[in-house]
Amino acid sequence: MIRKMKDVMIDIETVGTQPYSAIVSIGAVFFDPFTGETGRTFYDVISLDSCIKHGLVMDPSTIQWWIKQDKEAAKVFFGFKRNLPDVMTSFTEFLTAEGITKKSVKPWGNGASFDITLLECAYKVVGQEHPWEFWNVRDVRTVVAMGEGISDAKNTIPRAGTYHNALDDSVHQVKYVSEIMRVLREGKEVNPGM
Repeated sequence: MIRKMKDVMIDIETVGTQPYSAIVSIGAVFFDPFTGETGRTFYDVISLDSCIKHGLVMDPSTIQWWIKQDKEAAKVFFGFKRNLPDVMTSFTEFLTAEGITKKSVKPWGNGASFDITLLECAYKVVGQEHPWEFWNVRDVRTVVAMGEGISDAKNTIPRAGTYHNALDDSVHQVKYVSEIMRVLREGKEVNPGM
């Protein structure tokens, strides 16, 4: 019997770092945190005009940061983009497909108060309910901190894809989170001299 994946690694790219910042893209991948196996993926790009129209904001310092990024990552600002409400609806459909429910989906973000919080703000401004329960939210940085002195997977696992591409970042986060989880499950002792 194949176990249904309920954990989903989520990454967003934004033009701000505070709640209610405009989101330019969402990437996500279902995964097994103990094996690193991945499942369905999601990637969509959002119109900044639509974000601003719905009350999300831009931060000048983040815009300046984007100007200095790799051209490949900055492609998110060019080409076809969708309206915020449509992307949020599509993201909910992705998260709740195949019988996954609001009570069972476990969204992971890289920071307890960033990806998931900003997505919850985006859902709020478009009048939609976010499709997860607060008690199921997971944090990548906490897992990394738990692995300190045991596994440096975040810095040693080779990176594939484009930095600051939301889907590529999600896939990479799955790799190092699942490796740290594997090491923690094995119960290796921390070197007391570290």
